[in-house]
Amino acid sequence: MDAHDNQTPHLRHFVQTISSCGICLLDPNGRISQWNSGAERLYGYPASEVVGQEFAVLFSTHDQQLGAPTTALRLARRTGRAEQTCQRCRKDGSTFRAAACIDAVHDEADQFIGFVDVTYVTDDARALTESEERFRRLINSVTDHAIYNLDPNGDIVSWNSGAERIMGYRADEIIGHNFRDFYTDEDRRSRQPELALQQASLIGRFEQETWRIRKHGDRFRAAVIIESLRADDGSTTGFVKITQDITRRRLYDERFQRVVESAPNAMVMVNGDGQIEMVNTQAERVFGYSREELLGKPVDELVPERFRRHHAGLRGSYLAEPRSRPMGAGRDLFALRKDGSEFPVEIGLNPIETDEGTMVLSAIVDISDRKQKEERITAALKEKDILLAEIHHRVKNNLQVVHSLLDLQSGRIADPVAIEMLHESQNRIRSMALIHQKLYEAKDFARVDFRDFLRTVVPTLMSSYSVDPRRIVPKIRAEEVQLPINAAVPCGLVINELVSNVLKHAFPGDRGGEIEIELRHEVGSEITLSVSDNGIGLPDSFSLENASTLGMQLLSLLADQLGAEMSIKPAHPTQFSLRFSVG
Repeated sequence: MDAHDNQTPHLRHFVQTISSCGICLLDPNGRISQWNSGAERLYGYPASEVVGQEFAVLFSTHDQQLGAPTTALRLARRTGRAEQTCQRCRKDGSTFRAAACIDAVHDEADQFIGFVDVTYVTDDARALTESEERFRRLINSVTDHAIYNLDPNGDIVSWNSGAERIMGYRADEIIGHNFRDFYTDEDRRSRQPELALQQASLIGRFEQETWRIRKHGDRFRAAVIIESLRADDGSTTGFVKITQDITRRRLYDERFQRVVESAPNAMVMVNGDGQIEMVNTQAERVFGYSREELLGKPVDELVPERFRRHHAGLRGSYLAEPRSRPMGAGRDLFALRKDGSEFPVEIGLNPIETDEGTMVLSAIVDISDRKQKEERITAALKEKDILLAEIHHRVKNNLQVVHSLLDLQSGRIADPVAIEMLHESQNRIRSMALIHQKLYEAKDFARVDFRDFLRTVVPTLMSSYSVDPRRIVPKIRAEEVQLPINAAVPCGLVINELVSNVLKHAFPGDRGGEIEIELRHEVGSEITLSVSDNGIGLPDSFSLENASTLGMQLLSLLADQLGAEMSIKPAHPTQFSLRFSVG
């Protein structure tokens, strides 16, 4: 969004109708976004010709080469306003002496959205003096930068409050002295002050980060800018010098760089344009590039070709809402080495606020080794699953063989008691075989769907005892319960014993009724399994402890194996209930 977009219609109309001075709005990049009638009169450009052009079009070719437009915008961006007297250039190439005021514009959320440039012709000496005085007051109010003027020889001719705070000198102590006093002895010996002024005079600007000396001799790290001042004929009339104390920032940067450099992961910092600003040694090792080969290059060079088309859009989305988070959560990510090989990665994104805007620090982990281990583990688990399935299948088949052998044996025995015992043993074997069949059919070999087991085993038992389901009606009220195999096998045998007893004894003759099997979850990990019927009930003399039948003895042993609490209701209805915990 530019400054033009944030103006109300009334304000835009007001700006447009002002004709006494030229007013133009600029976007954050210094392009003209609005042009009033005063600007059209002053510069000779209609809005259709100038909107969208660089702000520099309003300056002479000489001032453009010296970087005057950029300097003015930078000062306005740093301090909020830049007031100056300067040469501006009309469409026909003629120049005029102008008083200009450039303000940085912010929206309601205090986000920087552009500039407003107000210009008027100032051949009037009084207007010029007033403009210069306002500019001096503005400069003096700046306290976080030392701003002062030098004559062509480097002698100090002005001194703002920021210079007094940073350098330690009052204006009356330092004006008239040469700015060489702020340089270190070694810099003075190598003629750094003179070289700085020469460069500023030749190209209009000199910038560096270096050491400076305060009044009492202590050093501090400084960011320095020297701008040359020009006469109408282009000769240098002096300099503006801006010094910022960046000692703390430099210390923070150095600590930050040490932390990044010592990180065990590859660290890559990228600016808003997608260019690499910083890498650590581990990044050099992981990607195979030297640091010099990576710095300043597009980060897309580290992204496989098939992903690059979407990468810029994803980066833009992140910068629109920057926060620390993993990149591409739930997706497989790959990076590209210098030799062209791809490798799987995990990437953590962290926004870093800098003077140049928000940058993104990426922590990149090569997970090739982990992926290989995961693949080996997956293969091993698959082999284990196949092995377990085969074991359950073979156990089930072996139990069926035993069942068949007992069936053959019963055909050679005439004793009805022995035949009954073989029949009961067959049912027990069939119940265990069914457990292993359910495990073989399931995806989880550790647990049995016991509700599904009940729905299969109860009809099988009724068929085994040749029970008419219209005379004895089975009702299965079971919740979905997954039992581990060490609980499923004894529970299967419990159901076999209890249902068999009901079918054999609860409904003598042609008596009919119902048998109900219930399976439900209780509090926590407890399960209740019960079998009840509305048959004739248990004998008055019945006692589980004194039971002589194998089935009842087996029931007691199975309850102990499950660690179950057993309760028995002898009649109306008759009910056997087990309550136990499963892990």
